Amino acid sequence: MTCQELRLVDFVDGLLDAESHAAVAVHLRECPTCAARVEALSETRGLLQQAEPITASPQFERRLETRLRRDDLKREGLKLLALGLAAVAALLRLPSAMWWDAS
Repeated sequence: MTCQELRLVDFVDGLLDAESHAAVAVHLRECPTCAARVEALSETRGLLQQAEPITASPQFERRLETRLRRDDLKREGLKLLALGLAAVAALLRLPSAMWWDAS
């Protein structure tokens, strides 16, 4: 198993099946770089679990909701524009199709 193939976060989180866990454990005994990464990930996980949860302010939540709505409107606008352009393209082809049938 190469370093690139490892799923170190899944290893630290205990999400690997027994076979994968054993393979990573063998690799960690042979690779000090990956072993150091696992140690750092474990320490980070521990610090995050000790941290107090952060509550967003009402102002932040309003700004976020506004931005998400605006982004949704932009996305919908782009979809409508694409649909309109497709309709225009179809209408532009209509005379040529009619001419083709007439000849």
